[in-house]
Amino acid sequence: MAKAVTAIVPCMTAGDRPFVGEAIRSIREQTEPCDIIVVVETSNNWIEDVMGDCPEARILRIPMSPPGPTRNAAVAEAKTEFIAFLDADDVWLPTKTAAQLAFLRSHDADFVGVDHLLMREDGTVFAYGTAKYTPMPSAWMIRRDFMLKFPFRDKSIYDRATDSGIWWDDTENSTTRYRIPEPLIKYRVRDVSVSSAHASKQKKLRYANISKLPLARPLLLVGSYILHQLNRRPYYVHFNGA
Repeated sequence: MAKAVTAIVPCMTAGDRPFVGEAIRSIREQTEPCDIIVVVETSNNWIEDVMGDCPEARILRIPMSPPGPTRNAAVAEAKTEFIAFLDADDVWLPTKTAAQLAFLRSHDADFVGVDHLLMREDGTVFAYGTAKYTPMPSAWMIRRDFMLKFPFRDKSIYDRATDSGIWWDDTENSTTRYRIPEPLIKYRVRDVSVSSAHASKQKKLRYANISKLPLARPLLLVGSYILHQLNRRPYYVHFNGA
């Protein structure tokens, strides 16, 4: 049976090597099977060893590129109606793809995101994310035709902007940003990553470090769960900087 979703995993640096195997396993454990495209830098010589036996995965080799153009290259190669991104250090929970696919089909929609749990670099979950404004790409599922119409732009001409943030602004009036307010991914907060310089990442790192203190982790889980419940909405709120 033909699959409806392609999972796209950018894996462009050696820093992703300790984590990408777990990311790919989380795709293979989905209740809704996916095609898989793993995008690596042209000279990568270790991805096959990390992936192991994964016949449903295709390795796409491209020159070193920012995250947006890297994802664009894989979208162009995908053959399915829908695509979903998974950063190489994040993890999907088993029903993530099925929940999003059912939602998109029942609403005849182009985009839907899910909420996330925050985990430390060692994989320990320490908080719920509110996901109120902009979900990280690992939480997205999108019609491929929509991504072909609105590809990521190269962020190099912008200051302090991410590829996904630029795309979010570009498509603000082009589709409804639906949200499934359930934590169906785990976002890994690493000490060093591509997004380390961003203020939101620095804030997550502070909470990750605080969670290592005695009794701090359960308090963070309870407090963030309450905030998550207060922010349960079926769509994303426009961020106006206030």
